[in-house]
Amino acid sequence: MKIYQAKNVYEAALERVEWLYREFPRVVVCVSGGKDSTVVLHLCLEIARKLGRLPVESHFLDQEAEWRQTIEYMRVIQAMPDVLLKWYQIEFKIFNSTSHTSEWLYCWKEGDDWIRPKEPNVITENIYGTDRFADFLNKHLDTEYPDVPVCIIGGVRAEESPQRANGLCNGETYKGITWGRLNNKKMLHYSFYPIYDWTFTDVWHYIAANSFPYNKVYDLMYRKGIPTRRMRVSNLTHESAVHGLTDVQDIDRDTWEDLVERLDSANAIKHLKNDSLESPKQLPFMFESWREYRDYLLEHLITDDSVRSKMQHRFALADDKLVGTEFEVDLYKEEILTILINDHYFTKLNNFCSSYDKINITRKRQHAQGKIGGRQWTD
Repeated sequence: MKIYQAKNVYEAALERVEWLYREFPRVVVCVSGGKDSTVVLHLCLEIARKLGRLPVESHFLDQEAEWRQTIEYMRVIQAMPDVLLKWYQIEFKIFNSTSHTSEWLYCWKEGDDWIRPKEPNVITENIYGTDRFADFLNKHLDTEYPDVPVCIIGGVRAEESPQRANGLCNGETYKGITWGRLNNKKMLHYSFYPIYDWTFTDVWHYIAANSFPYNKVYDLMYRKGIPTRRMRVSNLTHESAVHGLTDVQDIDRDTWEDLVERLDSANAIKHLKNDSLESPKQLPFMFESWREYRDYLLEHLITDDSVRSKMQHRFALADDKLVGTEFEVDLYKEEILTILINDHYFTKLNNFCSSYDKINITRKRQHAQGKIGGRQWTD
C-alpha cells in the first residue's frame, strides 16, 4: 500500500541522504552508469556540499561486458571535481546467461582478449578474497573499511520489481527504517536506498530539470522503441539485462563487435532473438505437459549437476506453493525461462513468486473484509 505525504519524493530523499551523512562517518555511492545511481550521486553531492563533506566517494565495479556509452559516462563522473571515483577493473567471474556450455564470464582475466582495454587510473588488483561478483560488495567493505562504520548508498527502487518492493518496505534495517540492508553487523556496514519510492518518471524529471549528464545509451534505446522496463545498462550477460543482446547490434555496432569476439554465444542469441530468452507461449507438441517440458530442459540443458540440483530444489519449493492453483502454468513457464537464461540466482522466478504472495495477501484481506467470497487462500 502506498501512503502519500505532503512532501515530494525529492524532498524526502534529500532528508534521508542528509540523515545518513549525519549518522555515518563514511558515505560511499555505488554507481553503475544507470539512471538511478545518477540520481543518488547528485543527491549526495547536494548534501555533501551543504555539510562540507566533499568530495563524494563513489565506487564502480566494471563488469567488462558493458555498453560503450556506460564507459563514456563513467569517464564523465571520473572527471567531476567533487567526486572521488574508485573504478575497479579487477579479475572476478559472473554468470554468463547467454550460454549453457560457458557458464562463466571471467572478467578482466589476465591472458584473455578483453572486450576493451583497461582504463588509466583504475584499480586492477583483486585483494578482496573473492572472485564472485555477488560477494564483492561485502568483501570490499570489510577490506577497505575495517575500523569505521560506513553506509553504501545505491539506486534501488521498489517500482522495479515485487521482490524489491517487498525487501524495501518490510522489516527494520536501521533505527526504524526499512529501505536498506545490513552488510556486516559487527563492523556496522550498511547499504541504503533513499530513492526507493521514486518512479521512473521521477528519476528522469530530476535528471532533466537539472540538466545533469547521463548515460546516452538511454537515448539510443528510446529511439529504437525499447520499452522502459527493458532499459537496463547492466552487464550484458546478466540474467536481467540479457534481452539487450538482441538490440546491441542496432544500437551500438562497436560494442556488438567487441562482445561477439569475447562471447561466441552472443551471436547465437542475436539470431535466435527473443525466442532464446522467453518461455514458449504454446506447449511444444512433443510434450504432454509444461512440467514434462520443464524437466526435459532441466535434464538436457543444465550440464552441471550441482546447478541442476540447486534448480530442482528451488522449483520444488515453488511447486509446493503454486501447483494446483490458477498460477500453475505460469509458474512452469517462469521455471522454463529460468533454465533458458541460466538464472542461477532465480531473479525472475523470485519476482514471480513475490507477485503471487502480494495477490494472495490482498485476496485474503478482501475475503476477511467480506469483499470477495469463494476460495480461502493460504500461504
